[in-house]
Amino acid sequence: MSLVCGRSVAMLLTFLPPLFTAKNLPKYSRFSQKFGLLRPRGTRGQTSLKNKKLYGSRGGCSPGAYAPCESQQEGFGFRGRGVVLGIETSCDDTCAALVREDGKILGERRKSQFEIHSSWGGIVPNLAQDAHKSAIEQIVKDAIKDSGISESEISAVAVTTGPGLSPCLQVGVRHARKIASRLKVPVIPVHHMEAHALAVQLSDPDVQFPFLTLLVSGGHNLLLLAHGLGDYTELGATADDSLGEAYDKVARLLGLDLSRGGGPIVEEIARNGDPKKYPFRVPMLKKKDNCHFSFAGLKTATRMCIEENLPDPNILSRVLAPLSEQESLRIKADIAASFQEVAIRHLEDRTRRALEWAKEEEPNIKHLVVSGGVASNLEVRRRLKALAEESGLEVRCPPINLCTDNGAMVAWAGLVNARAGLGEPSPELSKEIMSGEVEEYVEVNPRWPLGVKHIRYENEKPIKSVKKKRSRMSLTEETRLRKMAV
Repeated sequence: MSLVCGRSVAMLLTFLPPLFTAKNLPKYSRFSQKFGLLRPRGTRGQTSLKNKKLYGSRGGCSPGAYAPCESQQEGFGFRGRGVVLGIETSCDDTCAALVREDGKILGERRKSQFEIHSSWGGIVPNLAQDAHKSAIEQIVKDAIKDSGISESEISAVAVTTGPGLSPCLQVGVRHARKIASRLKVPVIPVHHMEAHALAVQLSDPDVQFPFLTLLVSGGHNLLLLAHGLGDYTELGATADDSLGEAYDKVARLLGLDLSRGGGPIVEEIARNGDPKKYPFRVPMLKKKDNCHFSFAGLKTATRMCIEENLPDPNILSRVLAPLSEQESLRIKADIAASFQEVAIRHLEDRTRRALEWAKEEEPNIKHLVVSGGVASNLEVRRRLKALAEESGLEVRCPPINLCTDNGAMVAWAGLVNARAGLGEPSPELSKEIMSGEVEEYVEVNPRWPLGVKHIRYENEKPIKSVKKKRSRMSLTEETRLRKMAV
């Protein structure tokens, strides 16, 4: 038995790629070190020992080579004014934008899929993928037309490769690679959450590393200390639901019009409500050893409050007279205001602790950056601004149009990465792929952590919402591996 096991191990080691140590890392391309494609020259098609990930069928300077191309190291040989096309398809919005090197947005287009998914109560991945496929070509064309430049002036194509819905990400990556192949320009893969974190620099270039960032959206709730490009320490994450998801659920339970999104409509009616009418409990008040979030309990408490105070009219009419429209609107406003009050108090509580941790690690920190879809909520901005000022920091938020998913943030993140010499040389695609006869195989990163855990979480059990299966190493780990090789 031991002989069989020994032979099996020996055979396995024969086929394993070299171990990734500081000694042999220099022979990997700069792009590979950044995005996890850690493999030596001439091993095209093999998966990485650490990540087991391939970003499609990549081409380097020559077929099968992953070594950096000298002519494309710094800035990838940007032509003209250095305009980057950004493509975003990570969820249910098809977005494209062109951004110039100085941060000016030349053209931008976005197509929402609200009408497609509204009747389902959530995003249906296959429907979202089909909608992206039918919209992306025209969206990109319209963005280029709005920019007033020709295709030949595009210097690179940036595209979101994760995290997000895998079928949706694939649409954007395939289209970006086709454009890059046709124009002979580089492709710059972008981390969706890093793009949100950097979006504030489009409107406020004074925001420089290090800074604390709170990313709040429909799919994420993260507190991150940003040390530098691709280098983040995770101070807090959601244990269950994100705040954006909770807003959407409450809006749906209240029967509100979701055409503008759950967050904006709840914020709007909450202005006319009493935030102290329904005393919901602030989540995790006793958890003073972390900066994590939890909105599932608040969401459930709000649902029970709605069921108690706004019962089904068909059932209510059998016992009592139905509520008048004015009374119903008052109750909805009070519930929305009470929910929002407690949700923001929870944000304040966790962010206050994160500010303390951040100042311990980065004493020179000056800014709290609030980004993501929920950052467009004016009450959230006002309350977090007051909180940051207590700690001697300034709150900076992107313009409201850059808080939700958009192509401009992807293009800008691509520009910033390109300046650091990160990106992939222009892909060489076959005629069949370019014509659409054959669909190129690409593998994306639906689960791609942004930062590494803070040292205080060294012995903490993983929070339930973090799915480890098929998850690649974090962007920060990849960045640190790259720096080891320099």
